[in-house]
Amino acid sequence: MSLQQYVRQLKPVREDYLSPVDMIQNILSEVTMSIGQLNKRDNIEVLKDLINNQKPVETEEHGSTTIAWIDNKYKVAYESGDLVNAFP
Repeated sequence: MSLQQYVRQLKPVREDYLSPVDMIQNILSEVTMSIGQLNKRDNIEVLKDLINNQKPVETEEHGSTTIAWIDNKYKVAYESGDLVNAFP
């Protein structure tokens, strides 16, 4: 047996692996809101509080998870009120 076969016995390949991008896409698809819905009532402030304070969000598929900015340019767009570029 080669060394790689022994390593695979000790640490098998994970068949259920999801890339971080796919995981975020799945989470976002569960909590998708239109920009119009974000602007209603205080939804935009609730979302801001969830992101800034890393409050957990319950999802059907992934249980409790937190939301963070993937790139600072989206945060800057969000803080300037440019929701179209903040949530492409």
